[in-house]
Amino acid sequence: IIHALRQNNYALGIFSSIDGFEQPALDELKKYHYSVEEIYKDEMAIFASTKSPLSAQESVTMAEVTAQYQTVNQIIDLLSLNHYRTHPKLNELMQNSAYNFSDRENVKKFVAKDLAIAVLPLSFREQDLYVQAGLIAPLPVSDLKLSITGYLAYAATNMTPQMQNLISCICGHYAEK
Repeated sequence: IIHALRQNNYALGIFSSIDGFEQPALDELKKYHYSVEEIYKDEMAIFASTKSPLSAQESVTMAEVTAQYQTVNQIIDLLSLNHYRTHPKLNELMQNSAYNFSDRENVKKFVAKDLAIAVLPLSFREQDLYVQAGLIAPLPVSDLKLSITGYLAYAATNMTPQMQNLISCICGHYAEK
């Protein structure tokens, strides 16, 4: 998202970052005169197929998960991948990563087939079609606690009334949750 905003001169973008890894993105956006607002907080979770034997357990550890499953990822860019690989809590899962897709739908399809696990925002349990259909669910992992923050970035110059309304609408949407 940051790269697309900067390179294609987009006026607005929504992105998220695992807490502690957001500063390079925020610095990059400020360098290109984007305003950035925090719009939501969430937690990351390990999602598995509801067919998984792990889903019947009350709680699992990351070691138990990685002993049974490889990780499937949605990789957007190498910077994100490097951040995940060097994160003190995600590096174990990323070293166990065998599958990378460019979109989240394929990630969830792979998980639903019980071929891998994925690290996704916990809020997916609320409105995701795969969760609602009973195909995937978050696993209670006792040794994984990762906060993630969502941001709205927009060009601070030449703000049109339409763009101001859109920004207000987006902020209002996330404020309701």
